Amino acid sequence: MTPQRTANILVRKNRKLENPAENAQSPWNFRRFFVPALLVLALAYAALAWEGIVPVSSFGLLELDRVFVSGSEKTPDRAVIFQSGLTSGMDLLGMDMPHVAHRVEELPWVAKADATRNWLDRTVTISVAEHKVAAVADVGALVYLDAEGRAFKLADSDSTGEFVVIRGLTPADLEEPPETEQVKKKNENVSNAFDIMQLYREHPLSKRAELREVLLETTGFALVVGSVPTKVIVGDDDWRRKLDRLDANWAELFLRERKPLRINMNNRNRSEKISIRFQAPKPESIEEEFAEEEVER
Repeated sequence: MTPQRTANILVRKNRKLENPAENAQSPWNFRRFFVPALLVLALAYAALAWEGIVPVSSFGLLELDRVFVSGSEKTPDRAVIFQSGLTSGMDLLGMDMPHVAHRVEELPWVAKADATRNWLDRTVTISVAEHKVAAVADVGALVYLDAEGRAFKLADSDSTGEFVVIRGLTPADLEEPPETEQVKKKNENVSNAFDIMQLYREHPLSKRAELREVLLETTGFALVVGSVPTKVIVGDDDWRRKLDRLDANWAELFLRERKPLRINMNNRNRSEKISIRFQAPKPESIEEEFAEEEVER
């Protein structure tokens, strides 16, 4: 090696020793500082995107692929998905799951909804719990009531044969209580109607005559039962005892081959008296179509 070449090599070595900053620009040193910094920036951006401060972009890695629905029977799956506002291609990172569930709960049949996302397969599952119809209320229009007495949907016109119909309520009876009240209670009229409806269903008389309607009248409650149908006036108290007495006399009433149209068990002056209005089997005139008699037991 010539003296000139040896000198050049020595000069280059000395320059590296005298300038450490220049020496630090090796590829390894660059990656050692750049990669952690990039990771910190990515995490910061994700946090800001989660709070909605900056736009979200996952570059296709976290885009929604599909939406699944479970638990819906009355509500079509496509209606749930449409109401949720979710569409394929939306970014999973920016989705507000409680808001999605709240939107779905605005559907008439939906009582409760829950939305969860799966990051691995890029899907969202919406679980739905639907209202169960407990009765139909006639308040000028027919509406479905749930077990809590809340009106949640206009009833179908042909639903009166499938559910017990409560008549005599007003729209005010079905108004939701103020949101400030911690405990929501049924309106008194609605509560009493549900009580007598449940009492009748559990009574042996329900096997003789199916309950069709519950009527709220000025003197209390009346029931429409059986296939005739028969109106049974029970008033506003002592319902179980009155149903027991009616059950004991029910078979005898139909032995006469005459249809009882109205049975009044709410004779306040003489509680032991039962007033019955029959339909005559073969009326000879309009005036003779009904015959009324009193039975005491």
